[in-house]
Amino acid sequence: MAADVVVETGCGIGALRNNWAYFSHYFHDSDMQLTCLEMSQSEETFIASSRSTVTIDKNTLRYAFPHIASDSSDMSELASKCLGKKIVVYTVSRFTWDTQKNRMTHVLYDADMMTPILQLFGSLEAVSCMFNGARITPDYKVMEPEAY
Repeated sequence: MAADVVVETGCGIGALRNNWAYFSHYFHDSDMQLTCLEMSQSEETFIASSRSTVTIDKNTLRYAFPHIASDSSDMSELASKCLGKKIVVYTVSRFTWDTQKNRMTHVLYDADMMTPILQLFGSLEAVSCMFNGARITPDYKVMEPEAY
């Protein structure tokens, strides 16, 4: 992997490591299954499709959705509705290979966390409340937790 590898949250191996560290901190119970792996015609890009099952636990609420883990009755209702629930998130990852450097230069992904959250709550208003102030985005991008 190139030292300056480009990832969703920045550049460099540290950014890649932090992305996975935050994700594993937010979701202790996760299972990712590779569903398809393809190589582009140019043989410089690999496309991996995966299916991830994650459980929303107290840790997830505390770090990824801290605003709904508050004592506010509206937010507590959201928290209690999703606590312990498993959701399935589908992801397409793109790995770009530099043939001259013989290194991976890009690791980028597209994911949809909004659909399973919408299925869980049944309303866009609840989904909006869930992600407004969250440390994870509807497209599954994780941000640094406010505190460990």
